[in-house]
Amino acid sequence: MRYWCFGAFVLDSLRGVLLRGGETVPLTPRVFQLLSVLVEQHGRVLGKDELLHLVWHDAIVEENNLPRSISTLRKALGERPGQCDYIATIPSVGYRFVSEVHATDEMPAFARSASGAPAPDARVDSPPSAVRASSDLNVSQSHALAAPPSVVSAPVLDDEPIDTPAPAVASRAVPAVTEAVPRRRDRRPVSIAWLLPVSVLLILAAGVSAWRGLPSWRVSTRPRTLWQFTTGAGVQQQAAWSPDGSAVAYASNRDGNSDIWVQPLAGGEPIRVTDSPDYEGQPAWSPDSQWIVFRSEHAGGGLFIVSAHGGEPRCLAPFGFHPQWSPAGNLILFSASAPDTSAALRLFLIDAAGGTPRPLHIDADVQPLSAAWYPDGRRLSIFGGMDRGEPVFLTMPIGDGPVVRSLVLPNVQRQIADAGLMLSHFTWGRGGRFLYFDGTSSDVRNLWRIDVDPTSLAWTRGPERLTTGAGADSEIAMSPDGSRLVFSVYSGRPAMWSFAFDSTHGRIVDAGQPVRADAIIGRGADLETDGQRVVYRAVRGSRQELWEHSSAGDRLLGSNTWVSAPRLSPEGGRVVYARASAASLSDRAVAILAVANPREQLLTTPGAASFMPTDWSSDGAWILGACSLAPKTVGVCLLPVAGAPHAEREMHVVSSRERFALFQQRFSPDGHWVSFIAVPSEDRSTSTIYLVPRGGGPWLPVTDGRAYDDKPRWSPDGRTLYFISNRDGHFNVWGRHVDSATGQTVGGVFRVSAFSRSDLRLAPDLREMDMLVSSRRLLLPMYESSSHLWMLDQADK
Repeated sequence: MRYWCFGAFVLDSLRGVLLRGGETVPLTPRVFQLLSVLVEQHGRVLGKDELLHLVWHDAIVEENNLPRSISTLRKALGERPGQCDYIATIPSVGYRFVSEVHATDEMPAFARSASGAPAPDARVDSPPSAVRASSDLNVSQSHALAAPPSVVSAPVLDDEPIDTPAPAVASRAVPAVTEAVPRRRDRRPVSIAWLLPVSVLLILAAGVSAWRGLPSWRVSTRPRTLWQFTTGAGVQQQAAWSPDGSAVAYASNRDGNSDIWVQPLAGGEPIRVTDSPDYEGQPAWSPDSQWIVFRSEHAGGGLFIVSAHGGEPRCLAPFGFHPQWSPAGNLILFSASAPDTSAALRLFLIDAAGGTPRPLHIDADVQPLSAAWYPDGRRLSIFGGMDRGEPVFLTMPIGDGPVVRSLVLPNVQRQIADAGLMLSHFTWGRGGRFLYFDGTSSDVRNLWRIDVDPTSLAWTRGPERLTTGAGADSEIAMSPDGSRLVFSVYSGRPAMWSFAFDSTHGRIVDAGQPVRADAIIGRGADLETDGQRVVYRAVRGSRQELWEHSSAGDRLLGSNTWVSAPRLSPEGGRVVYARASAASLSDRAVAILAVANPREQLLTTPGAASFMPTDWSSDGAWILGACSLAPKTVGVCLLPVAGAPHAEREMHVVSSRERFALFQQRFSPDGHWVSFIAVPSEDRSTSTIYLVPRGGGPWLPVTDGRAYDDKPRWSPDGRTLYFISNRDGHFNVWGRHVDSATGQTVGGVFRVSAFSRSDLRLAPDLREMDMLVSSRRLLLPMYESSSHLWMLDQADK
């Protein structure tokens, strides 16, 4: 349930706020988490040790943290000393939530604001949330909230099974401030003039470094000031600092549609630069601070340039995302697809005055995940992910000249490995002394800094963790003097949404609704033919579990150290999956589980074959999947169910092609065809959907290979293939009709969904996404999110 009602209060678990009469009651994340646990366990006595475990997890906390938080919570709920309208103390035992609680998925009428919409989040316009601690170690991670997941290269067989959980996002941990911030009730942005007198320096003691058990080097011990830069409901994101240091541009949907706004740092109201019914965002400034280039969905989508003071935009390029103006002002760097779509980026340069975009040619072994101008303006830097545990970071000239691959010193490699850190997008600090990344460690995305030798470009020290909140910190913008960062902090929650669907004509016929607000079904799932039952995988701590979801509720089927996405048999009585009991996957095997009486039967010998099951034959006798055949070559293979427990000895290779990885294999409903995606090892930024006869033969293309097309799923009548694609930059559902007799396509590719809202979109990380199609239902993993901009001072100290 999303809403928990008690007394005059409503706890909104999706947005992470407590409401009273349409107004938000300000709570720190830890106190909010404590309230959530008490409310969800209402009527039950919770011992002190249990509460410490549920709220503080494994963090080392002072003995009085719990009673102090309970006292704070009592005050927020209006309880006077001696009262226990909501929370009762059980002496020497713990606490019990005694108020009557009602859970619902609908927003109660009394919790709505005067406009009828959910009340804005007052944590961003009340004094306790104006500043947060960049070194706070007690940050809640228990709410799995949505954020742009980490960018990774397209999946390969050995990497695809190891799914990274969606980053946990929650509100920032915040100390009290001495200046009151006036409450704003209109929808206009709040002036940031109050930021100047509000300065709280928080010094982290070196001995208190046990946040989630992390070693002390991973958290900054330098005093820094951190505060919230934008306020109000909705999404404020994608900041860009003007080169003259006078303003910050950003995208905001505060008026219902995402447009470009400019906030003067001297204070005053922000300036609305664009006003269009189309989505607009991703601004970047010209070096003279007079112009802004941005992404717009107008006329099919592309890059546009507008005066920083507003006016009529002009089209620069008919496609493109995340433009970056060169320091010299003559060129603009951009990508052909959004950097949050999991595939490697295709990079382009275009003259700022206009012209034809020119592709940027990069070493074939490097798959760009992020790119930025080097501070001298004559070179570009590219982050290409990890190669055998070492980051791949290149700096290349625009014209002729050597390409420099940054040496990563062993101490930096070791600390990245110790942190389990997945680096993502980056920006350079002034003078090339620092690299600032957003990166994910322990399922939380924060900001990190790496020291760089400006002469050799070697990574010499770090990574140093600059923020420790449980939110998803990303989209870093550096101030011109190199001392301050502005970045986005995302919050929200993933949920599997169900849409009424006409699978014959490819039409979504309603607005959809979440199956469960806390659903994690999208992380590897399969749907029964009638659409009434789902089997899915859940990641819980060090274990991965298989679950069944139906109208009767959810039922645990089994667990292991690692399991792949489950696939239901045609009759719905069995589930096939790959599993491993060791974190190294050295004993990986394919297994079959009976749903009614869960008992695992091994299909292959542990560790004997690298096979990823993806479908069943219609008679239930064969398992279709991806098999590793050679380095950089993954094929389409079949395993006989009757061959258990050594079915790999009778594995049949349906099709393969050297230096291509074939994934997402599915039988057509009549069993004559196998659909799959083919990813070339030389360019993992694109993929193509093909059909091949079940017995092997020529590949018949369904898509053109100019985008990353994934998750092909057949309609029940076998006449349409639906798939996820970033062909318009963002992931959406597309389709193409197929002649089931010949395998030839009928007509062109057509769009099924149009999720362009910045606060509701498809899960962008392919590893966290699945699509389930039945005759009347379309199930998709969605993210409802909000975000605000925060500022960090002394980032270069």
